Amino acid sequence: MGYLKSRSWVILGGAFIVLAGGTWIVISKNTTDFNPTLPLVSSVANNVNPVVQKKTNVIGQLEVFSIDEAVKNADLIAEVEITGVVEELDDPLHKTIFSAVIGDAIKGDLSPGTAIHIMQQGNSKTSFNENPLFETKDKYVLVLKKAVGMNSDHTYWILGEETGVFEELDDKTLVKWTLPDKKLKPAEVSVEQDSAKKPKLEKIKEKVIGKDTHVIDKEKLKNIIKDQMMIR
Repeated sequence: MGYLKSRSWVILGGAFIVLAGGTWIVISKNTTDFNPTLPLVSSVANNVNPVVQKKTNVIGQLEVFSIDEAVKNADLIAEVEITGVVEELDDPLHKTIFSAVIGDAIKGDLSPGTAIHIMQQGNSKTSFNENPLFETKDKYVLVLKKAVGMNSDHTYWILGEETGVFEELDDKTLVKWTLPDKKLKPAEVSVEQDSAKKPKLEKIKEKVIGKDTHVIDKEKLKNIIKDQMMIR
């Protein structure tokens, strides 16, 4: 398992094109035919094979943060449950805005049950770094920055995008989507031999295929975050 270095840029392929909001740089865009008037998979009728409409995938470079840097830069680190899609955007960048509810704010002063909006790069037509979009009822710990100029006061974007996403495996365990952090090694757990957890872990790995996931104990992660907040 390779660990990320302190505050670094991770190149995912291609050549530089545009700097986007201080978070990532778009470096290539793979375009496939897509008809937005059709569903992603057309219905089957009269023995006609379904036509899969592939998405455009934007490949980008991420500014990533070790956990201590993430805690310092984040406005909110919280357990959240996704409750739905608010809207999709294409300009200036492809995004989806999700509604979510706070379960526990590890950093930040929002109370449990507070409704927030979360912006994720990518939408139904264009993906970012082949990341899956959040789905209703998904639960995460997310590292978030407050968005400015939005209709909702509680709108946030993900610091480091997929590197700031910890998906809930169960009540006690999280899966960091990519780039294991050596500073989280004390919270690292192995569930490969756990018959109860392994099936869902495999589903998460399939969802974020090609990424180096990191399985973390939730309470230990919270304690690391709180310890870092005390250092500041």
